Amino acid sequence: MIASIAYQAVVGALIICAGLYYFWRRRMDGLIAESADMEWEKLNRRDPELLKGLDRAGFDKLYAKAEYPRLPGYLVATFAAVTLLTPVILFALQIAFSVFGGDGVAPEIAESTARLVIERDGGGRVVEGASDQAKYYAQDLGGFGYFFGLLAGWLVIVFFFMQRYHRKTPGALRDEILRAR
Repeated sequence: MIASIAYQAVVGALIICAGLYYFWRRRMDGLIAESADMEWEKLNRRDPELLKGLDRAGFDKLYAKAEYPRLPGYLVATFAAVTLLTPVILFALQIAFSVFGGDGVAPEIAESTARLVIERDGGGRVVEGASDQAKYYAQDLGGFGYFFGLLAGWLVIVFFFMQRYHRKTPGALRDEILRAR
């Protein structure tokens, strides 16, 4: 119940972020168009050879590609992917743990704790018929699998978006114009 409410709050925060990004993007489109006008005039005066063979619409596209701030879009996309894929990651972890636990690859908690006793100094000794505390301890260790599995899934998502962000980084305006010719 609480997890569902928390997830709904995160989805609500995602919707708010997407709305803010939409309004920010509209504002940035206007600022980029203004800056492109000024840069077009400046380059026509100072370096008309650079713009030879390039029309105004093509210049506007190249200017937006080179000068548009891309980080907010990638942040919102990463946040959306993490939010929407978290249930999928948890479901995959549940399947993985049930498959590995059921096939005997990982011992059942009751089997592993039937012979383990945790002592106060942190050590352990093997004894038949362990206490309930050892079972609870082993169950807590199982929770770490979900925790670190979820973190690993999130890191894969962040890695994907970071790699894409850096791979698609445009060059300076001059380089983009020369590349387009």
